[in-house]
Amino acid sequence: MIGILSAGVMLLELSVSRLFAYALPYHFTAVAISLAMLGLGSGAWLRVSALKSVPSPALLSGGLTALAAFTAVFCGLLYLKIPAWLLIAGALPPTVCLGALIADRYAAAGKNGSGRAYVLDLTGACAACLAAPLLLEKPGALGTLLALAAAAALGGAWAGGFRPRRLAFSGVFLLPFAAWAAGVLPDPWTTGRAAAAKPLHEQMAREGGRILDFDWSAAGRADLYEVPAFANIRWIYNDASNSTFLVADPATLERKEFLKSLFPALPFAILQPQDALIIGPGGGLEIHLARLFGAETVDGVEINPAIVRLVKKHAAFAGPVYDRPGVRLAVAEGRRFLMENPSPRSLIMLSLVFTATAQPASLALAENFLYTKEAFDLYLSRLRPGGMLAILDDSPHRSLRQAATALAALQARGLDFQEALSRIAVIRDPAGQTGYQYLLMVVPEGPPAPLWAAARAESRRRNLAPLWLAGEPAAPPYDALAARGLREFLNSSPLELGPPSDNAPFFFDFTKGPARLAPLLPLLALGAGALGAAFAFALRGRSTPDRRRFALAALLGCAFMLVESALLQRLTLAAGTPAAILSTLLASLLFWCALGGPLGRRLSGGKDPSLGSALALAAAAAALGALALPKVYALAWVQGAGPRAAALFLLLAPLGLALGRPFPALLRAAGTDEDRAALWGVNGLASVGGASLALCASFLFGADAALWLGAVLYAGGAVISSSEKGL
Repeated sequence: MIGILSAGVMLLELSVSRLFAYALPYHFTAVAISLAMLGLGSGAWLRVSALKSVPSPALLSGGLTALAAFTAVFCGLLYLKIPAWLLIAGALPPTVCLGALIADRYAAAGKNGSGRAYVLDLTGACAACLAAPLLLEKPGALGTLLALAAAAALGGAWAGGFRPRRLAFSGVFLLPFAAWAAGVLPDPWTTGRAAAAKPLHEQMAREGGRILDFDWSAAGRADLYEVPAFANIRWIYNDASNSTFLVADPATLERKEFLKSLFPALPFAILQPQDALIIGPGGGLEIHLARLFGAETVDGVEINPAIVRLVKKHAAFAGPVYDRPGVRLAVAEGRRFLMENPSPRSLIMLSLVFTATAQPASLALAENFLYTKEAFDLYLSRLRPGGMLAILDDSPHRSLRQAATALAALQARGLDFQEALSRIAVIRDPAGQTGYQYLLMVVPEGPPAPLWAAARAESRRRNLAPLWLAGEPAAPPYDALAARGLREFLNSSPLELGPPSDNAPFFFDFTKGPARLAPLLPLLALGAGALGAAFAFALRGRSTPDRRRFALAALLGCAFMLVESALLQRLTLAAGTPAAILSTLLASLLFWCALGGPLGRRLSGGKDPSLGSALALAAAAAALGALALPKVYALAWVQGAGPRAAALFLLLAPLGLALGRPFPALLRAAGTDEDRAALWGVNGLASVGGASLALCASFLFGADAALWLGAVLYAGGAVISSSEKGL
């Protein structure tokens, strides 16, 4: 039973994360993970206090029924225009129910069964990670929650002995899922009644358009949106934030000339490439442009399969975008594709590619591994002489930061600053009618002068405004950049415009100094409150030895979340797609952690290893991971999804086995069954603080710092436990 409950926790957490990523501003996505841990710890506290006298069968039946009711209520809230805080609060009660039930299972397991309970706990979560990519596609995040509510209601009826009244009550929760599966239950956002504050919904309110179709995947929800005033253009939004154009099939000369006149056509008009690689082609506008300007082969690399399905489903409008001669489509992460396909390209293009929301298990800030210094190094190395890197954006700050990153990458190739400047161009579209407003072009090898001459001619013909282009006056702030040099310009800027790294890939954060903590304050407050509650729970009315055990439980929860979060961020590139992050990366870590306890006992001859030695081993493993990961994190030399999954599985084995040993040892050292349930609850509450610390450390100093901090906490726990006899 504990494995099933743990699987429910993971599916609930991942589904809520997906829904928050779609319905709320992006920084709220991280709240879902913290809410899950907070709810689990709070539920455990209820189990060992207010529900202490409730028999396990009654608690199981009532808890599952309450879980079904609260999950259904949360799904209902999605259909209402309510404040964000109310929607967030609605996601907490289901996890509280699960926390109480899991804590009760730990209490029922006893000393001898606590290790087995821990294995089943993590194994259930691992199984949910394997199933999540499929469930997040069909039936989608909302459908998964409705299915959970129905399953919980049936479970409650089963635990209550299948009495007629309970069976009838469970049927109430089966109906919404059946209606959703049959397509009868309306989508909350298509109707326009749901709470949402994202660009798609703002455009709907402003222009009166409608969502024609939608699709879900682990990478995000894709919406096909139309405005009656634009008969030949539709929009595809990813998680209601960043959009791509789906244009009518350019079968007529008039439509072809219209597409050629658009701002995104500029790199193709200048370069006339024989081949092109489009990262994030979305609705296929750039695919059309590449073919219209004579490219013989076009590779499109799209990370969200939901977008691809929508494009193919609506081929009657857009034509066979990805099935035309010479067009090859890969559903993959852009950098991963380039690592495994080293053929030189004439043009590599990124158009409004914002894949931050594509990492559901990551820190859920603004990670984007497509715009780091290491990413630019890779792009430039994959261009043939005379080839071009082109990046389209709608933000002057992002475009400026991309230019700074390109200059740093060029200087790293041995060019001086002035030579690097001569190899970039930045052009703005003053009209900005399509959302594509800024174009950065980089030519790392070959003479750039002929291309810049063509750029000047095209800019004049199209009424564009060069911001930095050889032979044209420099516009602010590029004139200051050229005059001061890159280092001085970046240091003097009030914004953070320096090249982000894979260790801290927060490309969308432009704040400097203490202001960087502002978006983290709500999560830090939540984490601090949860840590305070954990220690209050741990210390109240307990003897000194018990206090140490509970303090160690809190420390373990905090340290584990630090290490887990850092690993997920660092190994995202190796995993590749969001589905692989869940099914390979997180599932592998949980699998090895589950094996850590029993394997440790077997290696110790069937005896419990001391908690101090288990903590010391975890500290050493985390420290070794912090030393090794910067060198191997991308697994760039491993080709193919299967070999990479196997490599990740084996890479995580030593660390997972070490991390899985301390908590089972602590559970067996507990004095009573109630203490074991309480220890699990304290561990869950403290995990909220660990998640907040991981966010803060990674955001300010990088993922490696979070990993080192986790190692330090494990080492501190080893010192504490060594001073206490019996631990």
